[in-house]
Amino acid sequence: MTRIAILGAGALGSLYAYELSKVPSNSCFFIADGDRAKRLKKALPTVNGARLRAEVREPNEGSPADLLIVSLKYHHLQEALASALPFVGEQTTIISVMNGVDSEEIIAARFGQDHVVHCVALGMDALRENGKVHYTTCGRLVIGRPEKGRTDVQEDRDIGKIETVCRGSGIGLEVSDDILKSLWWKFMINIGVNQISAITGASYRFFQDRKSPAHALMNDTMKEVVLVAQKKGIGLDETDIAAWYTVLDSLGPDNKTSMLQDVEAGRKTEVEMFAGILLKLGKEVGLDLPINSFILKTILSIEGVAGK
Repeated sequence: MTRIAILGAGALGSLYAYELSKVPSNSCFFIADGDRAKRLKKALPTVNGARLRAEVREPNEGSPADLLIVSLKYHHLQEALASALPFVGEQTTIISVMNGVDSEEIIAARFGQDHVVHCVALGMDALRENGKVHYTTCGRLVIGRPEKGRTDVQEDRDIGKIETVCRGSGIGLEVSDDILKSLWWKFMINIGVNQISAITGASYRFFQDRKSPAHALMNDTMKEVVLVAQKKGIGLDETDIAAWYTVLDSLGPDNKTSMLQDVEAGRKTEVEMFAGILLKLGKEVGLDLPINSFILKTILSIEGVAGK
């Protein structure tokens, strides 16, 4: 039995627990402590109308898992990693399905780089409202090592473990020879669609319409990411923006980004991880990024009005 610990029981964490639990050899559980553990033990989210087949374990119930999936909001990461410590042993593999480009670095600083496989979660459209998670597609995971070059699934124990865990679930898996470009590509997408949806209230339908102002604004915002990536030696260019449209068109038109869900629920967003980090990186390479500068101020203002 492969023991899979999931840190974060939001829309994405619930989706992965649901899909991976379909595999008979997988045993999934959520890590939580304090009041959150009590709430989850009382009632886990339902997923597409079905009950989750997963337990909730607190740190004092911890023993090393085979795989740890980190699925948290950025502002919860540092604090929550402490609760995962009892679940990480010498043979534990860790992946982050979080957005952004620096969660692996933060996790590696706590547990060691040898445990961490870089991962990008793509193409899912999970929505959580009132304790219910719904999705039409669970997308795929792109994994790899940060050193460029082909990763051998047979020789890399951690990569092989992830492949085995996902086999038989609905989750697609791809091994990337350039995972850093894949991470930046996802970063670019989130900076475009997540942030613009948070400001405009637009569902995916408006971004799928190539003639809409929301689509144009998404593109312009992503172009600033491409500029920074190229300065950092990451091989993104504007053709990678067009490559996103295939994934975008597969998403439920009326579904919403996670950042828009946060705004509508009055929760704190991840704008510091998106525009905030991009502006910091842009400054390091001497670039002015006016669109993302405006977006950061705007979303922080929205949060301020909501009292977050």
